[in-house]
Amino acid sequence: MIEGDPVGMVEMLYVSSTVVVVGAKNKGLFSPKRITFWNTNEELVGAELSFMHPIKSIQLNHTRVLIGLEDTVYIYDYDLREIARVQLSSVATKFAMSPTAENPYLGVSSGLLGEEVAVHDVVEGKAVGSFKVHESPVHSLVFNERGNMLASASSKVACGRA
Repeated sequence: MIEGDPVGMVEMLYVSSTVVVVGAKNKGLFSPKRITFWNTNEELVGAELSFMHPIKSIQLNHTRVLIGLEDTVYIYDYDLREIARVQLSSVATKFAMSPTAENPYLGVSSGLLGEEVAVHDVVEGKAVGSFKVHESPVHSLVFNERGNMLASASSKVACGRA
């Protein structure tokens, strides 16, 4: 990595040599509006994707890269072809992507306080369900290893949903 460049988010898939980086400030190599694929073996930039708005979340699974903005979620394959774009009805605060291609689901927390959880099928491009299970903002969302159950947690409660 380049010394001194502030990093806001970083993700790595298991034993891959590629690290996905989002910057913390609009200076240097990294930017909060750009996702950079950094090859740690060769110490160079492999690819970049830029967006009009700051990136709020990044997640990787074996076949996809999820990039969450304030009201849109982009899903790419590793050749950086856009697979899906999910336009959200309200500002999202947390994102989770199913780890499997068999269950291509996206979990999103939203609502006025971030207390609602919605599940989207990214292949069909439609919402599957929505749950208001929290009275405080959702702090975490995660799918199980099969991608058919979603757990959410807030400061007051933890829930599991299918």
